[in-house]
Formats: sequence, structure tokens, C-alpha cells
Amino acid sequence: MTTACYLYGITCAQVQIPSNLRGFQGIPLEVVRGDGVCAVISRGNIDLGQDPSAIMQLYQAQQQVLLKLEARAVVPARIGSGLDSFEAVQALLEYHREALLEQLKGVADKAQFNLRVIWKLDAEIKNAATNRDILEFRAELAGRTMLLEDQVRIGELIAMHLEHERQRLLDKVLSRLEPSLSEYGLASRDTEDTAFNLVLLAARDSHAGLLSLIQQIADERLQFELSSALPIHAFRLLEVVQPSRQDLEKARLALRLPANTPSAPLQVQRAYKQLALEKHPDRNPNNPFATEEMIELSWARDLLEVAGQGVGLRVQKVVNS
Repeated sequence: MTTACYLYGITCAQVQIPSNLRGFQGIPLEVVRGDGVCAVISRGNIDLGQDPSAIMQLYQAQQQVLLKLEARAVVPARIGSGLDSFEAVQALLEYHREALLEQLKGVADKAQFNLRVIWKLDAEIKNAATNRDILEFRAELAGRTMLLEDQVRIGELIAMHLEHERQRLLDKVLSRLEPSLSEYGLASRDTEDTAFNLVLLAARDSHAGLLSLIQQIADERLQFELSSALPIHAFRLLEVVQPSRQDLEKARLALRLPANTPSAPLQVQRAYKQLALEKHPDRNPNNPFATEEMIELSWARDLLEVAGQGVGLRVQKVVNS
């Protein structure tokens, strides 16, 4: 990846960068100020190649920058986000000001907390032996040799029991925590003894309150691990889209839009709908390329809706609520 301006994130207008704060590889940080929003960047090319350790170092540097920014709202950029010029950064802030302000509003004075809930898997599997469905199935097997498919079925019943218990415990935890949360999501389980991983969006100063609520969920089967406040990266993640001039012109040509002219989203939608009706495979059964033409139209619409002004922005979410 090479970039002229590396983007760490978007913050509110009053952000101040600590004088000793540096970005990846010690490169100085800059604030590009817009109307109510700012971009935190570093200038210069960053070339990571395929080096996993360098990518991890960049991720860690980005986390440190986000943690230390003196701002009450920060929306991080996806790791590796860059723009090809300082002017493109300014355009990003101008074209997407309203969307950025809305995202910042959603994370103002909030932080991300990761909650890992651990259970004793061996004990849970033993408890599954008392499950009614498993007891009934074992009763059916009495007096005959257990076949491979019987063992598979017992394994399936145990897995179903564990999933049911996992969901029951999740509901119990959420019923206690949900009133204190703005959003939450499930992350993937990292180990077999992890019942579930929750990612929580809550007030920046709510760590002690969340711990108190967790302590009220008394269950000897469970162990809770709550992180300290972290930069928000699971609920708001900016992906910068800066297509080449050639791709923009190709997309405008596909939708029969004026060349070298920024395309408004409504323009793009109208052009797509008109051409989709005209070129749909159902209306052109004798055209062997109709499906490919529809795919190209969809590609052109998606690109121009996001980046019709030259610099696009998508807001992504890492976890599912």
C-alpha cells in the first residue's frame, strides 16, 4: 500500500494532538480541519508490502493515536486507509461533512468495551448428558450396539444443547447490561472455552458501572473478562473509496452520464433504473451478454453512488447486533 496521506480517523473540530504523539514509523501527525470535522493524517508514503509484522505495527500505532487524541468523539478509518493527495482529504471532509457529523454524534463521549464470557466446557458437556433429548435417544439405544451414526447423532444433540445454553446465558447477560449500552454486537469466539464474546458501545466512563452489573450476574459456571475503554472500531469504521479517474469515467459511460462531471446520487439512481429496465436479461432473451451488462451497470451504480464526487466514504460495522 502506498499513499500520500494516511488517514487515522475523523474527529470533532476541537481536537488537539499531544505534542509528543507520532504515527506509524514515528511520522508526525497533522490535523486537517473542515467545518465541524477534522481528519487526523500523516503525510508520506507508507509501503507495507505483504509483511504481517508491519501491518500489525501499523494497527498498533493507529490504536495508540486514537486512544490519545484529545477529542470526545473519534471515528477510526479502516486499517490501511489513505488518499492520494492533501486536497483529497479536504474534499472528503467537504463532500461528506453531514455524514461524518452524524457518525461523530453517534460515538460522542462513548467507548468500546470487549466482554469475554468463559465457561467450563467439560462441565457443560457433562451437563448435556442430563438433557431430555439425549436421555431419550440413549434409551432407544438400550440393548443394541451403538453405530457410528448413533454416535454422530449424540454429538449433534450435545452441540444443540451447548448452543441452547450459550444463547440462554447470552440473554441473561444482555438483560442486565442492555439498559446501559448504546449498541452491542457479537464477535467470533476465540477459544473453545469461550461461551461468547460481546462488544459493547457505552459511555466512556462506564467501566466501573459495567463491572458492577456483571458482578450481579452471579453464576459459578461463568468467568467474565471486561476490557478497559478502547477506541471504537467495531461500530463505526470508515472505508475511503478513491477510484481512479479511468474507473470513474468508465462508470459514467456505462450509465450514459456526462463525462468529466461529478455525478449526484439521484442522477446515478435514475440512470441505473432506466438502463436496468432496458437491459435486463428477461427483456433481452436473445442477448448472451445481458447478464454481464447488468453486472457492469450494478458496478457503475455502486461506485458512483459512493464516489461520484471523486472521493467516497462507506461506514462499516465489524460486529452484528
